[in-house]
Parts: sequence; C-alpha cells; structure tokens
Amino acid sequence: MCSSAKACISAADAAFQWQGRVDAFVHSAGIFPSASLSDTTDEMWSDCMRVHADAFFYLSRHLAPNMVKNGGGSLLAIASNYGMVGASDAAAYAASKAACIALCKSMALEY
Repeated sequence: MCSSAKACISAADAAFQWQGRVDAFVHSAGIFPSASLSDTTDEMWSDCMRVHADAFFYLSRHLAPNMVKNGGGSLLAIASNYGMVGASDAAAYAASKAACIALCKSMALEY
C-alpha cells in the first residue's frame, strides 16, 4: 500500500508501464483502529489518514490527467457509512472515510 506521494507515483507508473494506460482505479485498502476519541493515538489517526485519504489523493492526482488524456476513466474509493454519519470508537476511521467521500465529490465536479 502506498501512502506517500512518491510511493503512489511509483505504483501508478508501474501500472502505466505494465499496461500502457490505466482506465480504472479502485481504492479499497482499509484499516480500522477501534478506539475512543481519547484513546486514539496520533499514530492511529495518521495511519488512517495515510491509508484512506492520502493514498487515494496521491494516486488519483497522478492517474486522472492520464485518464483524461486517454479519453476518460474511473476513480473509485471504497468508503463507509461511517464517513457520512460517524460512529463511536471510530473517529479516525470515520474522518478518513469522510475525506474520501469529499474528495470523490470534488473530483466528480472537477472532471
């Protein structure tokens, strides 16, 4: 799983080299650190944001222009109802999934 911009670009470039183009990307990686807000560590928060939001952002940002250049494509993030309504003992997870939902909506309007 890539979670830094550099690692995500390398992963996307490997797909381009392998297939010559990318027409669809499904971001389905996920982690679920169950903890109350007061017990959520900085690491839990950062890990959720890196896996769910950052990786999707970095990969989409790199893939989208190439998809447009090749006539279109699909970018999809597997989110969660928690990203819309929240949940007890899931602040980091819910917030990171909400970020994916908002990113998808913004990309849909942009592209």
